[in-house]
Amino acid sequence: MGFYIDQSGRYYEGDKASDADSLVPQRPSYIHDWNGATWVVNAARQAAATQALQDIQDASDAKAYAKLKALSQMTPAQVQGWVTTNVTNLAQAQDAIATLAIAVSVLIRRL
Repeated sequence: MGFYIDQSGRYYEGDKASDADSLVPQRPSYIHDWNGATWVVNAARQAAATQALQDIQDASDAKAYAKLKALSQMTPAQVQGWVTTNVTNLAQAQDAIATLAIAVSVLIRRL
């Protein structure tokens, strides 16, 4: 049992599938590619992994944000009533827009 790169460049672990496959050191992580001599970080895969972690953190933060949590428990009619009652000046409008922008920024990444 070992670590191999097959003829198409794919990494696998286990028994050698073909005599043409190359024995390599164990891959450090899925963001690494074999360059023929050593494992190197694939920058695009690393950036995607970093962004995925940030998306998870941002979604978690948004769920914990009290204003969004309150909005999520309202019906559309209740939200409209809340806005009518509570958004009566510029500062309140800016706060409401910022709250909605937070929700949209997290949601848009899931499309």
